[in-house]
Amino acid sequence: MTASHYTLLPESSYIRSHSICIDTRNRQVLVDDQPINLTGLSYRLLEVFLLNPGQILSAQTLAKLVWRKDYVSDETIAQRVSLLRKAVGSSIADCIESVRAEGYVWHPNVTIEAVVDKPAANHINKPRLFWGMIVVCLVGAIWLMFYLVNKSQQEVGATEAENNQNLSASPLFARAQQLINQHTFAANALAINILQQYLDKNPQNQDAQILLAQSLIEKVAKFDGQQNTLNEAKAIIDTLTLSPQMHEALPWLEGYFYDVAGQINKAITHYEKALSHDYGDKNKIASALAYLYVQKGKLYEALNLNLTAFNRESPYKFLQVAELLYLAGMEPEAQQWLNLAYTMAPNDNFTAVTYAKSLIANKNYTDAQQVINKLHQVEPATEDSLVVLAVIHIHADNNDLALKVLDQAITLSSTSMKSAVIKYWLEHQMKGQTELLKPEIEVSAESWPNLYVYKSMVQISDGDLPQALSTLKMAVDQGYLDHKYLKNLPPFNVLTDHKVFQEILNEMEQLAQKEANKIKLLQLPKVD
Repeated sequence: MTASHYTLLPESSYIRSHSICIDTRNRQVLVDDQPINLTGLSYRLLEVFLLNPGQILSAQTLAKLVWRKDYVSDETIAQRVSLLRKAVGSSIADCIESVRAEGYVWHPNVTIEAVVDKPAANHINKPRLFWGMIVVCLVGAIWLMFYLVNKSQQEVGATEAENNQNLSASPLFARAQQLINQHTFAANALAINILQQYLDKNPQNQDAQILLAQSLIEKVAKFDGQQNTLNEAKAIIDTLTLSPQMHEALPWLEGYFYDVAGQINKAITHYEKALSHDYGDKNKIASALAYLYVQKGKLYEALNLNLTAFNRESPYKFLQVAELLYLAGMEPEAQQWLNLAYTMAPNDNFTAVTYAKSLIANKNYTDAQQVINKLHQVEPATEDSLVVLAVIHIHADNNDLALKVLDQAITLSSTSMKSAVIKYWLEHQMKGQTELLKPEIEVSAESWPNLYVYKSMVQISDGDLPQALSTLKMAVDQGYLDHKYLKNLPPFNVLTDHKVFQEILNEMEQLAQKEANKIKLLQLPKVD
């Protein structure tokens, strides 16, 4: 197939053009079937060109898609294009044309070829796969694609039905589908642009509205963390809720929104509603719901859902099982599952961050830093990965470097408090005060349990230890069980010898043990 006739693109595929090939599962580039060393910005630049063949990409577009900035100088872009041309060789360099005063264009046709895997064996072997995905984004994108591609058109009026049929047949729609399923920054940005263009001409098409809202939420969850992007998605959802005929994907989409917005109970309610309907891929919805159950300390219920929706080839699934086993105190079993997840997807942000946090919990800071450094060589840093790196630097008493890393993290997200809270605490430790505004964290029954933990860090920074302990107790009441990681977070060192703190940690362990006793009644798939 050619680039102008895209169909749904699997997460693992070969993208070919001229004599070059991108192996998306391994993030490897081959020229004339020989691997070349292409990583970081050069890899992303090539990816952007091949995802958008035949179109002139302006400096502004390349800045946003490759550098993730609003502005990059023409000289910087020209230097990067020059490096890419040198890397791919003279036979391919001419495929990239510089268009004076306009930008750059990749001319050859592009073909996309799915990677076909062998059927899974009766037990799980360590695969060699790379699946680049983040937890809520993966569940959302795959389930939504399954639903939209396979659903029959509902008769909600002749005009709307015709509009939806036109969308499904549209090359733009097919292009948006394959881009969304890539789970990369560049593909996400292009998908949003395509869907916005389509909706400019077809503003009432609900399928396109669903896809656009999902793409915007994914952008917040995985890439930019900006509140205004989340607000755009909410406006679309509000419009959809006013429709006399509810779109069948809406309960899931609302759950996804509240999930990313941090309103965990509302997210659970909508996911449970979506799961109760007889449509779509229930396994994918179950996976999203299971993740939230883990955050609320419902480990047994989460494992039941995970086993129902078990996918032997998904690192995300292994990661979920690993996390709940770890929280239940079943660490040897958890480590098996976590090692397998990381083997499958070492370059996936969520997987690598979770793996590094497990190393920190076991005080293996050197290996944890290597995991994050390796991730940053192939993928843009995120707030989560930078916060983990900052914690590692703090453990190494390299506070100045930790502050620089936290500053980077703060610029990446306006919706999260993690980096701001840790910087607030660290500046108090270093200077006895801080010029930062005090992070104001409002918590309620809707809040994620870890938000209470961040609030307690602020209270520790201010010297209000009794209130910090009270807030930590509320975190436990809301389902927070990660006592081992909590003990190894530097802000809580001041509480180590405090009787109430030890009582809180003991309560977490007891609750986790109750979940472990129930989990041991279940039969887990074998991993090796």
